Amino acid sequence: MKIDAHIFALVQTLAAFLQFTALFDQYWGAKNRKGIGWWMMGNASLTLGYLCNYLRDMSSFGLLLIVISNVLFVLGMELIYVGVMRFFDRQERRGWLIGFCIIISLIAAYFTYINNDLGFRRINISIAVATMSFFIVRAIFLYKTDSVRSSAYFLICVFIVNGCFFSVRAFTPFLGTIGEMFTLSLMQISTYLTTLLTTSLWTIGFILMDNQRLNTERSNKNQRPAIRDHVMAVVIYLLLALITQSLFKTITVWPSAGLVLAAFMVLGVHIWPSIAIGTFLGVIAYFIEIDQPPFCAANLVINLTTVIGNTSAGVVAFRVCGRVDSLVNSFGKYKWIINRFLVSVFIFGIVSAIPG
Repeated sequence: MKIDAHIFALVQTLAAFLQFTALFDQYWGAKNRKGIGWWMMGNASLTLGYLCNYLRDMSSFGLLLIVISNVLFVLGMELIYVGVMRFFDRQERRGWLIGFCIIISLIAAYFTYINNDLGFRRINISIAVATMSFFIVRAIFLYKTDSVRSSAYFLICVFIVNGCFFSVRAFTPFLGTIGEMFTLSLMQISTYLTTLLTTSLWTIGFILMDNQRLNTERSNKNQRPAIRDHVMAVVIYLLLALITQSLFKTITVWPSAGLVLAAFMVLGVHIWPSIAIGTFLGVIAYFIEIDQPPFCAANLVINLTTVIGNTSAGVVAFRVCGRVDSLVNSFGKYKWIINRFLVSVFIFGIVSAIPG
């Protein structure tokens, strides 16, 4: 079988479709995870672009397919960039992305319908792909976290290679004749092979990065507090209780309750034994302060009831609010504060007050 540029274009289209299915499978497993949906849509756009490019010589709509493929290539790279920004909880600048896509599309249309020039179209789309590749590199480098550091550096290398290749490709029309689109030249073969390699590698990289963050989140949720965390929780709770009772002569304002909520939010539900111990010792200190026997039957019942109420309130509040592992991902978002944090504070107050 004779291998020509059409075969390369077909293989490129099929490979892009397989990459799309891999990202779709990753997305379908957890639709609420940020980034993966945008990467899937970006890859879908690239796949359709490759398909239009493959069909351009087999259809009476060849010129239209040329423009559409250029638009889809730029759109695909922009969607991947948006996915990177969303993955790291950053907001992209939609205005310049839309403007950039429109400009590249208009240039492609001009050099297709008005002045049909393959050389300028190559320069146009190469600059667009290289630009978006370097923007993706910049976003990953600036916003990467420790949990995804290895996959982030892998993706940085892949997109640097992609950006550098298309930067070089943009200058090739100035070096001589470029022939027809499906003429098997060295640059055409290099383009097919490079895009096949880079798109496959960044698909793998994005899946790895998503899985790395998922594993880190699961690890954080299951991580138990260290012994020093338990000791510190007991000591700080008791100190706050003693300061409130001894210096301010009041239990109406109870700072230790804030410690309980904070301990559950930061350290997780497994901190409950320390909260129970701290509450028990705090109530004993209270009875001693008011000259009542702390270990008589009635006061022990009061103490244990308070322990149950205080600890249960922390557990319930934790179930509502969840564990806080990043200030930016929690208190930096007003919806989280209103819908989860304030609700958990209210529930904590109600549940802890019931035994009283």
